[in-house]
Amino acid sequence: MKIPKRIAIIPDGSRTWAEKQGLPATYGHNRGLKVLQEVIPAGFDMGAVEIAVWGASIENLLGRPSPQTRNLCRLFKFDLKRRERMGDENTRFLVNGLWERHIKDPELSRLIKAAEERTKSHLGRTLIVLFGYSGWPDDILHAAEALQKSGEDVSMESFHRNLISSSVSLNVDLIIRTGGNRHSSAGFLACQAACAEWYVAEEDWPDFSVEKLQAAFDYFATRPRKNGK
Repeated sequence: MKIPKRIAIIPDGSRTWAEKQGLPATYGHNRGLKVLQEVIPAGFDMGAVEIAVWGASIENLLGRPSPQTRNLCRLFKFDLKRRERMGDENTRFLVNGLWERHIKDPELSRLIKAAEERTKSHLGRTLIVLFGYSGWPDDILHAAEALQKSGEDVSMESFHRNLISSSVSLNVDLIIRTGGNRHSSAGFLACQAACAEWYVAEEDWPDFSVEKLQAAFDYFATRPRKNGK
């Protein structure tokens, strides 16, 4: 069976889920983290070698009420501390995004840097969190400006290396989006996922599960891979 080796997840619907329950948005994010902690290891066990998760865009961080943004950062720190206690599950951990330009949280910065350093030798599988990542055009402009300043020759490799989302491989196989939303957001991974298959789950992210992840993998196995042809 064909297995998507490199997948990206847009975990949509945490706030909507909370609203349906008559709860504050923070409850949806809290539940969403628990789902991530279950789904990510399962994805690697199913055969993925790279999983990228869209944690928040700049608009998410700046446009939401401050309690929601503080809660997102709190949850991120909680998960990083949990990973350290549990030994990181032999997974390389990376964060891509410009969140530090907009949010000052020294503890979060320290925990991210420590996790990246601690796991840099874990080469078998990689988890990438996109935090403070707003897709295109920020990603494209960031690479173009960096190459212009450095004077480096422009190539696919150098352009990819200078993207905000540079840790995400150029050949993403599968994008999973929850919440029933059948559209891309802000040119999500425009360079890396040009030939990716999309799987849209009707469930809001807090109702997603390992079983639903398996359904996405099963769907991928049925799709003919044309790779842009």
